[in-house]
Amino acid sequence: MKREIGCNKSANGTVFGGIDSSFNGIFTDEVLVRISTGLGDLYSCTLGNVSSAYKMLEEKIALYTPLTVEEVIPLIFQVVNEYFGTFDNVKERMKNYPNHDDVYTKGISHGKVANLKGKNAGVCVERAMLSQNLLRSCGIDSYYKASGIIRNNEKEIHAYNIITLANGEHYIFDATIPTIRDGEISPLVCKIPDYVFDKIISPSSSIGYAVSLEHYNPLQNIEEVIIYDAGHQDEIYMSESSKVIK
Repeated sequence: MKREIGCNKSANGTVFGGIDSSFNGIFTDEVLVRISTGLGDLYSCTLGNVSSAYKMLEEKIALYTPLTVEEVIPLIFQVVNEYFGTFDNVKERMKNYPNHDDVYTKGISHGKVANLKGKNAGVCVERAMLSQNLLRSCGIDSYYKASGIIRNNEKEIHAYNIITLANGEHYIFDATIPTIRDGEISPLVCKIPDYVFDKIISPSSSIGYAVSLEHYNPLQNIEEVIIYDAGHQDEIYMSESSKVIK
């Protein structure tokens, strides 16, 4: 039986919140991410065959000896970006996913995230799903997380990852919203304390911890403030300059 991760979705197709909105496993074709629109349309997707992404990562890692976990993380970000491309074609994204009802009444296959390779249409859901598997393939414990965020005072819905390194430190890893680190575009990575991690990984949208982070976004050339897992009474401000993986 396929396992289905229940989520809600905004008009642009990104999933968030709801029961089982965090996932600690590996995305296989037995794990569905359910996407519902505000118009009542329902879609489901699986990750599909992303073997080329694993190969891309292996080739990048092979260029470095030795390579620390901290150095692997930006390589994963590079692979995700190279795999999906830009965001120039996101309006065509949902054409990749057949209606949920058609899947079960007409025998149509679920949409595959892998089909968006190189099409400049993959957004946070797809990027976080692929990141999840790439992180896990490198031995980095990771949760796929879907929740509400507040970005420059605007409410959005977003998917990202929560990772734990071997030393027990926890980080938000965002392969969709980048920053600048050491002069290069890098994933937005923010360290969070244990007590924040314990709440933010909860599958229930009623349990969480708002994490406020200010950073520079090179794609939009602006300083922006993001509150991850927004809407919770408990909130913490994290300074990116002092709390990210160097």
